[in-house]
Amino acid sequence: MAGQAPAPVNEQREVAELKAVLSRLVSDRQAEGANPPRGPYVMPPISQPKPAPVGRAKTGPAAPLARPVPAPGGARPVALPMARPGPGAQSPADMVIRPLRAPGEQDLRLIVVHRDGSDGAVYSLVGSQIDLGRTEGDLLFDDSHLADRHARIRSGPDGHVLEPLENLNGIFLRLRANVPIEIGHGDRVLSGKQLLELEIVPEGEHNLRPAVEHGVVLFGSSDRPAWGRLRQVTATGVGRDLFHLSRNEIVIGREQGDIVFSDDEFMSRKHARLAFHNGRVVFEDIGSSNGSFIKLRAPHTLASGDLVRMGDQLMRFEFGI
Repeated sequence: MAGQAPAPVNEQREVAELKAVLSRLVSDRQAEGANPPRGPYVMPPISQPKPAPVGRAKTGPAAPLARPVPAPGGARPVALPMARPGPGAQSPADMVIRPLRAPGEQDLRLIVVHRDGSDGAVYSLVGSQIDLGRTEGDLLFDDSHLADRHARIRSGPDGHVLEPLENLNGIFLRLRANVPIEIGHGDRVLSGKQLLELEIVPEGEHNLRPAVEHGVVLFGSSDRPAWGRLRQVTATGVGRDLFHLSRNEIVIGREQGDIVFSDDEFMSRKHARLAFHNGRVVFEDIGSSNGSFIKLRAPHTLASGDLVRMGDQLMRFEFGI
């Protein structure tokens, strides 16, 4: 009998060790889910080359018009936490969710796109008006590049219309590849990390004659008349490089073209082109990997699949019956 006394102690020790192993396994699995591996960026931040902290989306204190739904294909919203109600709002378990849509109405979904190109959190946007912003609105993002109330989506018989509510950073819409669009003076395009603003040369600068000082004609490099300029916009608010446009077609790229940004790893070898014909300027993304974006100057009627950049947020809009 005396030789059998240690048995319960050994069993207790084995049970304790087994529990410790199981606890470590659970902790490791939770850590993997909270910190998934991240691939290379698809879109760089506008203001700096290093990624800004990824924001959290949340609803305002009123009954939320945007509510999270499971991402398609089982994707988990790992970069942006699920929307959470503001102070005084009901918990998700107690919320009374209104019907997503009336019969025949299209359900508008906002899908947050991670920097590696994968889908993140998905929000079903309910109601005739949805406001997005940093501190005010129905769907909020903790992003210092966004205004308090940054954008508005109006839904009606004519579709879903996205409207910018501020113009400092605005809203950028990704262009369809190989589909030219007409742009004008003051329009801004984003290709790779380069934010470029088009300036049309005023009539007074056309066909300038050599300068004369004290009867002496100034000697200098021959100057081909330019029809426009591209100004590189920096986060400091001060322009950097200025590119004079004199040819009727200008190609922008990382390795090939008339304007080359060799240090921009987010730009394709031949990324986009500008064309000037009969006083009109056309911009076209020529099938680049990361695409080109144009800053909206007016409300835009969304098409399913539109990619939009607001601040450091990249999002896709989808809808269907």
